[in-house]
Formats: sequence, C-alpha cells, structure tokens
Amino acid sequence: MNIPFGKNPFLNLDEFNTVSSKDIQETVQLRRLSDVRSIIRGSSPLSNSPNQLKIQYQTLKYDYSNAKNKWDVEKINMEKRIYEIEQKNDEKDKRIHELEKDKRFLYEKHKAESDEISKLKDEFSIQKQEFERKIRDLQKINNYDKENIADKKSEEKSIINLLQRKIETLELKNTGLEKVVDGLKDELRSKNTLINQKHQSLLEANELIDALQKKNNTLEIETSDLKDIKILNRELSEQLSYIKSLEKKNLQQAQELKQHRETHKSIQILQEEKTNLEFQLKLMDDLRQRLGESEIECTILKREKAAWVAYLNDDDQRDFDSPKALSVALAQQRIENAALTEKYNILETELKAKDILHVSTCSKLMELTNKISELEEKLNFTLNSKIRLERQKTLSQKEVELLQEQLRSYISEEMTFMNNNYDAQKIKRIQNLEIILEDYKIENMKISNELQELKDQIASKSTEVLKREREEISDRHEREGDLLRRNKTLSEELSIVNKNYILLQKELESLQQQLSYIELTSKNNKCYPQTTRILELRNNPTSIFQNLRQSTLDQLKKENSALLKQIEKNSDEFGELVPIESLKTIKIENQKLEDTIIDKDKRIQRLKEATKYFKFK
Repeated sequence: MNIPFGKNPFLNLDEFNTVSSKDIQETVQLRRLSDVRSIIRGSSPLSNSPNQLKIQYQTLKYDYSNAKNKWDVEKINMEKRIYEIEQKNDEKDKRIHELEKDKRFLYEKHKAESDEISKLKDEFSIQKQEFERKIRDLQKINNYDKENIADKKSEEKSIINLLQRKIETLELKNTGLEKVVDGLKDELRSKNTLINQKHQSLLEANELIDALQKKNNTLEIETSDLKDIKILNRELSEQLSYIKSLEKKNLQQAQELKQHRETHKSIQILQEEKTNLEFQLKLMDDLRQRLGESEIECTILKREKAAWVAYLNDDDQRDFDSPKALSVALAQQRIENAALTEKYNILETELKAKDILHVSTCSKLMELTNKISELEEKLNFTLNSKIRLERQKTLSQKEVELLQEQLRSYISEEMTFMNNNYDAQKIKRIQNLEIILEDYKIENMKISNELQELKDQIASKSTEVLKREREEISDRHEREGDLLRRNKTLSEELSIVNKNYILLQKELESLQQQLSYIELTSKNNKCYPQTTRILELRNNPTSIFQNLRQSTLDQLKKENSALLKQIEKNSDEFGELVPIESLKTIKIENQKLEDTIIDKDKRIQRLKEATKYFKFK
C-alpha cells in the first residue's frame, strides 16, 4: 500500500535556484550603485562657471534620485527576504521602538526647525523694514547731496569762467600797464638825467653869481666904470630869470614824481593781484591735470567695462547694467555655490551612511547565505533520507504484496489440499500481522496529518507575519517620506532665507560705506577729529591758499581804505587821481564777491544742519 506523505516544510531545489538568481541580480545592481557612487565621488570639483554648476547639480540630482530609487527598491527586497528568513519578533519590536524614537526625534526636530524658521522670518521682516527705512533715508540724503553737488559744480563753473575772464582782462591791463610803466621808467630816467644836469647848471650858475659878486665888489672897489656894472647887472638878471624858470620846472617834475610814485603803488598792487591770479592759474592747471587724470581713469574704466562685457551675452548685458549688478549676481552665485557644496556634503554623508548600511546588509546577507547553505545541506540530507525512506517504502510495499500473494496462494493450496484444515496458529499470526499493519497505517496517517497541520500553521504564520511586516514597512516608509519631504522643503526655505540674509548684509555694508563717504564729503568745513585730522597737515595746499587769500584780502582792504581816505582828503588839492568808473566797477565786483561768500556760508550751514538732522535721526 502507498503511504501518504505531506509536503516537506523545507525549501526545494527550485526555490533555492530562484533565490541564488535573485542574489546574483542584487549583486549586479549593487555593483551598478557602487559604480554610480564612484562616478559621483570621482567627478571633478565644482567649476567656476554658473552654467556648469547648474548642469553638474542637475546631473548629480538625477543620479542621486535614480540611486535613491534603486536603493529603496533593493532595500525593500532585502528587508522582505531578511524578514522571511529570520522571523525574529524581538528584533522587530526593537526596530519598532527605534522607529518610534526616530519619529519622536524627527517630530521634535521638525518642530524646533519650524520655530527657528518662524523666528528667522520675523527677524527677516523686521530687518527688511529697517533696511528699507535706512535705504529711503540714504536715498533722500543722496538726492540732496546730488543737488548740492550739481549746484556746487554750476557755481564752480561760473566762478571759473569769471576768473578766466578776469584773468584775461587783468592780463590785458597788466600788459598795458607794463608798457606804461616801461615808458614812465624811461621818462623818469630821462627827467632824472635832466634834473641832474639842471642841478649841475644851477650850481655852476650859483658859482658864477658868487664869482661875479666878488668881481663886482672888486670892481666897485677898483674901478667905477658904469658900463661894466650895467653889463653885470644885466647878466645877473638873466641868470636870476633862468634860475626861476628852473625852479618852476623842478616843482612840476616833483609833482610828476609824486604822481609816478602813486602809480608805482598801484602797479605794486596790480603785481600782487597778478601773483594771486598766477596762483589761481596754477590751481587751474592742477584742476586740468586732475581732469585729465579723471578722463584717463574714465577711459581705463571704459576699457575694463568693455573687457568684462565681452564675456557676457546679450541677455546677460540686459540683466547686468552696471558692475554693481554683476557683483550682486556674483555674490548670489557664490552663495548658491556654497549652498550646493553644503548639499553635496550632505549627500556625501548620506551616501557614506548608506555605504555603511550596505556593508552591514552585505555582512547580514553573507550570514544569511551561510545559513542558507547550512539549511541546504540539511535539506539535501533530509531529501536523501526521504528518498531512502521512499525506496524502503516501495520495497516494503512490494514485499507485502508478495507476502499477501504467497498467503493467498498458501490459503488456496490449503483450502484445496487440506479441505479447510489449515493451522490456526498461522491464521493468528496473519491476523496479528494485519493488525500491526493497520496500526502502522493509522500512525502513518497521524504523522502525515500532524506534518500537514504544522505546514499549514507555518504557512499561515509566515503569511500573517509578512502581511504585518509589509504593512508596517509601508507605513514607516510613508512616514519617513513625509518627514523627508518636509525636511527638504524646510531646508530649502532656510537656504533661501540665509541667501537673502547674506545679500542684505552685503547691501547694508555697501550702504554704510556710501554713507560714510557722503558724511566725509559733507563735512568739509567742520572740524571732526575722526575725519579731518589728516587734512591738517603741514604744507597743506588748501590751508596755504586760504591763508594767502585771506592775507591778500586784508591787505587790499587796508590799502583800499587808506587810498579812499587819501583821495577824499587830497581831492581838492590834486584833483581826481583814480578814474571814478574803475573805482565803481571795483566796488560792484567787491559787492558781488561778498554776496557769493554769504551764499556759500548759508549753503554750508544748511548742509551742516541737514547732516546733523540725519545723523541724530
């Protein structure tokens, strides 16, 4: 009889072959992942150009997503196999506790990060309002300074034009006066020679008069000739008339000398004005040199602009109108590069952690393969024993059939030959053997039933465990995915906030530099120790020019007042020594200069008040 046997609960050879093929596929996929990781690690560092950085970032992101998907798939498969093979409830409980701890940790971390982000957003809004207010104030100050600078430039241009005109007129006057002075000097020299000659002739005439008087006395004493006396008297009268005419000429020449001395004083004043104008011309030359240097700098800047514009496209030129925009874009690109490097480092750390996990899973897989090999050996042993038992079973069944046939033949022979008189002991033995065989069949059925029940229980338990594990793994992966997505969004928002914060810090530094420069330019006439200490040096050209101008103005005022007093006193005696029109023009010019000085003082005072107001504000 055929003895029913249940299926073996151990693995079959076909199942083992499928497992080995799956392990081969896993090893191939893991090698591909290691190749992708080696490509990512072996890739060159981030280049300087933003386009290459974007391309590398996209490629890395794509490779990372593919590797992550493959890794997740392989991880799920490996976890399934590990759970199917190990079936250890203690480890599952530990993992569940660890996941709950991680969940709590991630929830607390997410909550802390959300609180930090809300705080950063509030601080960012407050700082943004403050920066906008400061920017508005600085724009107002800048506009006010631009208007003042434009007014100063227009005033400087008008003053330069007036000074140029004055210089031209004074140069013309100077050339005319130099010619007049040269003519007067020649006349003075000629008149001095004439005066010296006349003095000599007067001395000679006086000597002659003395000699004639002596002769007259001697003649009066010696002779009493009337004719000689008349001749002498006539000569004396001629000499006296000649002397009187010489005295008149001498008086006229003395008056001319006084006039020439006064004109010489005015010439000295004009020479001083000429020195001042020459000094102003030197300043104009310095201004021209500065203007030339500024033009050279402008050309250099234009060349530099053309050089860095050549590296830009048309779209970039539209975006970058000024070097400030380019520097801002470069700063943004640097911040983005820093963020990308941080992300790259994070990805490297994650990949390293996954490598560690991979190594641990590989070690577990090796352990599992060792266990599978042991189980395979056991399976082979059991299969061999099963085959041996089946052979024994078939042999025993054949023997039983042969024995039954022999018994039947024996019974039939006894029935025929002994007329139903066969031995009772034999019948009892046969009955006992049949009873033993029935008992063996019952026990075999019980064992087969028990094996089937055990198999069903193991299959039901394994299916339930697998279902529960799959549900737990799916729930855990969903939670981890949600937490990772939230963490990614929060990290992106935080990186954007950090970028904006860094850009605002740089803008604030640039605005502070501009404000300090504007304060330095607006505090020209006020003595601040932090700003004007360097300007008070020895041999400072501005202070020298200011002192010289003030000294010349004071000297000219004194001379002008003295000349006016002298003219008012001696106007009746000598008449008009200076033309009235020139005096009137000088007074009008003096009044204009005083008005311009008053306007400048007012503007300087207003600038000081404005700077004080914005400073206290």
